[in-house]
Amino acid sequence: MKYSFKDIYNDEFYDNVQVAFVLGKHQVFNNIVTDRLKDLCTSESSIASSNDTLGLDFGLGDTGDEESTITNAVDFNTFMDVIGVASILGRWYCRTELSTLTSKQKEKMLKYIKNPSSNGLLVIVSDDWQDYKELLRNRVLGYSRVSHLIQLGFPNRKVLKDIVKEKFLLKHIEITDVAIDLFVTKMSAAYDEYDSIITEICEEHKDTSLNVADMKEY
Repeated sequence: MKYSFKDIYNDEFYDNVQVAFVLGKHQVFNNIVTDRLKDLCTSESSIASSNDTLGLDFGLGDTGDEESTITNAVDFNTFMDVIGVASILGRWYCRTELSTLTSKQKEKMLKYIKNPSSNGLLVIVSDDWQDYKELLRNRVLGYSRVSHLIQLGFPNRKVLKDIVKEKFLLKHIEITDVAIDLFVTKMSAAYDEYDSIITEICEEHKDTSLNVADMKEY
């Protein structure tokens, strides 16, 4: 199925997903989706066993890649090789950039989305409209219950405010609605700077709540 920016927190997009195309110019928004998708493949057992001998034998231990230590993360070719067999530690997870795939890999990808496996989750990310414009017309993605596409262009103000609120809450700070409005107004369309600025504010702010008077100081 195809989804838009307003669905960034919509459980329907994430439920039962086996392939996800995350398409948008700004990494800050793409990462919100891919981080949640990655969490779908993370289980308590995979975290606890990431450094076990068995995990290392299967290439799932600490390889120096942060993702591989907390998920069953593999590259595209490996994903296609192992997807027919269930992982011993949850679901296989592959996140790859569309621009890095070869023509043969893209052919394999387009074939796979027609009948993906519940053993894993394939996430394809692109921030270049020229690269992903053909996917917007893909008929399979128009009706599939398990292969989804979400296009993250420019958010409306309500969705943007929800994102800002969530980012402050993740840093254990409750922010008032008026303070969020001021933050969004001040930042304008500098979306990719949101994370760094919010981090700076939270590091300087010594309280667990933040109002509009506080926001005016930053």
